[in-house]
Amino acid sequence: MFRKVLYGLKILLILGVALFGWGQYQRVTLVNSTPPPGQMVDMIDYQLHLDCKGEGPVTVLLEAGSNEFSLTWDKVFLELSKQTQVCRYDRAGLGWSKASPIPRMASSMADEFQDLLKQAKILPPYIFVGHSYGGYIGQWFAYRYPESLAALLLIDSAHVDQFIRIPSAQAELDGLVDQFTTLQRVSRMGLMAMRPATIPERGFSGETLRQYRGVLASRNHFLAAMEENKLVRESLEEGVQVLNHIDVPVVVITRGRADGLDDEEFASWQLMQRNLLTVSVRSKQVIARQSGHYIQMDQPELVIQEIKLLLQQ
Repeated sequence: MFRKVLYGLKILLILGVALFGWGQYQRVTLVNSTPPPGQMVDMIDYQLHLDCKGEGPVTVLLEAGSNEFSLTWDKVFLELSKQTQVCRYDRAGLGWSKASPIPRMASSMADEFQDLLKQAKILPPYIFVGHSYGGYIGQWFAYRYPESLAALLLIDSAHVDQFIRIPSAQAELDGLVDQFTTLQRVSRMGLMAMRPATIPERGFSGETLRQYRGVLASRNHFLAAMEENKLVRESLEEGVQVLNHIDVPVVVITRGRADGLDDEEFASWQLMQRNLLTVSVRSKQVIARQSGHYIQMDQPELVIQEIKLLLQQ
């Protein structure tokens, strides 16, 4: 009887090892078949992925939102590169970038971006374009390096008071951390790499979709997303006393659709977006009426138009 049990356990062990080995092989295959589109820039003891195209006197910097990486800008990146130099990148640990020992506070990530630009010899002036949490990082960048900025464009940006005014935001954040913990384990085992087509399309198509799925299935993106999300609330609280005045033109693009928020939450979000206008005496708001939170994907032409207007100033 026990021999049969041991035999069955051996079979399960062999199958488990084989499955794990196949998953790791598929991970390596995906890593090799989805190289970074830009350059890997050496920092102190890690590398960041930076992708720049185009030429011009002003460089447009694209900062993705929480959990996202450079491909989120795919629908605006190439078109903007026809007008001037435009750079998108992956924060440490996300996308193609390697993990950093620096705590993932927005203020630290703004400094990290500045260090990356120096290292890559991307000179100012800059127009900083930030989506969601990336908009909050942009506010820190403007606070720390105002002399480098020509303008700041905030796309449905995070706000320092959002956890106070939208109580459900904390539960949603906690859920994301738990979700990313599970996804990282699944990815590390190679299960995603065996079936990357199960990863949602997220509005991507063609080669961009292949790259997006390949990166999430084969790298440690979810681990970095989890660590970043753990510090989001603390990071927003850090900015309450300092992010109250930015001496550059500011454009606030705000979603026109609730996109998962109830009526009360949506009204609070709209109020916080209007409050962002007070950080600069040279500010304006644009409502993206056909968009949810991901305006650069829902209405990329609107984002491109507003950046072009800033380039003309």
